[in-house]
Amino acid sequence: MHDGATVIDSSVIIEYLDEIAPQPATSRRKLRRSEQQCRALMRFIDEMPAGAVRVPTFNLAFLPRFAAMSEEEFVAFAESKPLRKEFNVE
Repeated sequence: MHDGATVIDSSVIIEYLDEIAPQPATSRRKLRRSEQQCRALMRFIDEMPAGAVRVPTFNLAFLPRFAAMSEEEFVAFAESKPLRKEFNVE
């Protein structure tokens, strides 16, 4: 939480902190390399491993349970769970 805004995504938090608390130019040069490395790592995690494990994990962990449900049971189950939009308080 910052000034009433909720930020829950790690890569967005990194950029948000950079925007609200910029460093002086001399400190900035020292931090630039670590910031770039951090952002590169966040992008890698967002784009590479998450996509590679999403489907196999879903198939192993959730598909058998969902496949055994009727459509009505599945819809009721899905509607009972919070969505990401409910975590984004404005």
